[in-house]
Amino acid sequence: MRSFTLTGSRERWGANAAGRRVLLGRRIAFSDHRKLDLFASLLAARGAKAVRRPLALTRPAADDANVNRWIDQALAGRLQEMVWLTPDGVRAVVRVAARTGRDWPLISALSGVRHFAAGAGAAKALAGLGLTAAARSSDTGTLPETLRRFDLRGRRVGVQLHTLSGQADLLKFLKWMRCELAPVLPYALPTPKQDQKTARLVARLIAGEIDALAFSDVEQATRLFQIARRQDQHERLREALDHVAVVALSPRIGDELTRAHLRADIVPSRSFFLRPVVDELVKALNARTSDALVSQPA
Repeated sequence: MRSFTLTGSRERWGANAAGRRVLLGRRIAFSDHRKLDLFASLLAARGAKAVRRPLALTRPAADDANVNRWIDQALAGRLQEMVWLTPDGVRAVVRVAARTGRDWPLISALSGVRHFAAGAGAAKALAGLGLTAAARSSDTGTLPETLRRFDLRGRRVGVQLHTLSGQADLLKFLKWMRCELAPVLPYALPTPKQDQKTARLVARLIAGEIDALAFSDVEQATRLFQIARRQDQHERLREALDHVAVVALSPRIGDELTRAHLRADIVPSRSFFLRPVVDELVKALNARTSDALVSQPA
């Protein structure tokens, strides 16, 4: 793994090479999220071809109406308990509230509710809003066992739904406890067209047509393997990534990829300093080319 510190002169990080097409013909895959437009521009200036695909596990809900109705209930004080299944869910609900200037009133209303979190990520997202989880489980599947320690009978319970599997047992348990449920789904599944685009990227990775793969969120890796698993290609994808330069665009993402048993070749010491990342990518790809030439039989 190439980890580097962003210090020293501009020349050290290849400022003079910014206009040179040192990545001519290289194909670099990454998310189509607009926050990576600068990354795409830096790569294009060096001659690389950006292969941008929808790699998000979820997308914004097409209609905020259902989420806003749930927010109305929360603001009216109708929730007694709240179950959060994903960190993205926590953030998405607040984003919808912010569109109508109700984010801080919502957070204030939720401060009087007892919260439960499925996993450390959801608990951390709550903490970022100044809210504390009374208990958290290791994941959605073990949440019913955690909730058994609390008397929820007849309580009005908000449930942030997600688009992945594993929540059926939770809902069954809450109904068995005769809870009055107030579910909210603050985002939607990727469309079939987006699935097809991501599947084509998986195929190109397996075929050896991609030189580097950059992640701005560990969920993008989850999304790739989710699509590959549907086609029974997940083992071939994992093997293919051994032959691709994998870039984490922040130290946090590098750590999360490692915990997911994925290799990151390039990890910056600070988040989203993209020019040095691109310069390190040039070095890594050049080194791979040199190694390939040396290994060829005479």
